[in-house]
Amino acid sequence: MFQVCTEDALDHRYTIGEFETLEEAQSCYNECVKVGAEGYEISVELEEIIGDHDDYVPIEFTEWFTQESWHEAHPWNDKEGVWENVD
Repeated sequence: MFQVCTEDALDHRYTIGEFETLEEAQSCYNECVKVGAEGYEISVELEEIIGDHDDYVPIEFTEWFTQESWHEAHPWNDKEGVWENVD
């Protein structure tokens, strides 16, 4: 089994999809990389699941932002109560 996951600037991890074959997972991963970061996303990772979903081996990793660089690019707007520059 394989999975594609994202991490966001709020330190949350999300599974985009789970796949039986590496080819299917690679296709999903490539599409995520092509689209780029959306909203709060900072990275995407292609992983092989070894045991349960928390036990995996990374295969590919793309980081669009570090936690710090995301916050620099999307400062908090106190007046509006929102992060700026978020799609």
